[in-house]
Amino acid sequence: MIMEILNNFASIYCYISFVIGAVLMLVALAIAAMGKDNEPRNKVRFFVEREVPKNYFLFIRHKDGMWYICSDYHFKLFGLNPDDFADMKIGEIREVYLDLED
Repeated sequence: MIMEILNNFASIYCYISFVIGAVLMLVALAIAAMGKDNEPRNKVRFFVEREVPKNYFLFIRHKDGMWYICSDYHFKLFGLNPDDFADMKIGEIREVYLDLED
């Protein structure tokens, strides 16, 4: 009697259902991994300031002041378009997000 029960579990249907269950588990794990909120590795905050007409500066702030990075002539090196900041007033500061993963 025990051999008959064990023989029933050794059928092809048991193997097929095991494979299907394993695939569904992997799909569920993949969906859960995609749903996680990935924080960017870059924790530095970048800012653009307009000082005089048609003159913009990219910088980062720190506890002692700010570090100047570049002017609007080199914005394209950081993936920024100076035309996007044309509506800024003199002295206005905007935070920008740079993709530094590349």
